[in-house]
Amino acid sequence: MLIPDLGVTDAVKSYDLKQVLDMLETASQTWADRMRDEGRREGERKLLLRQAQIRFGEALARSLAARLEGIAEVERLEEIGEWLLVCDSGDALLSRLGPH
Repeated sequence: MLIPDLGVTDAVKSYDLKQVLDMLETASQTWADRMRDEGRREGERKLLLRQAQIRFGEALARSLAARLEGIAEVERLEEIGEWLLVCDSGDALLSRLGPH
């Protein structure tokens, strides 16, 4: 039986099937973790924007949206959620975020 060349490098061909399956499992777990993390960040951003809109209005939520896009750490987004509770105004919230 002929096995077609699917562009697999010689280095990969030298691995046994167990090693290849282990590599694929690790890669899929890494991909799944990244997707889960991105989903969590996106959900946190949406929640912050809804809360900001309710508390400080649509204009502030639009200003905040641009700033939140550049934040990748979930912990930082959670911290901003706490600021929504303690800041007296939208300007105070944006001030705590620092320059845009």
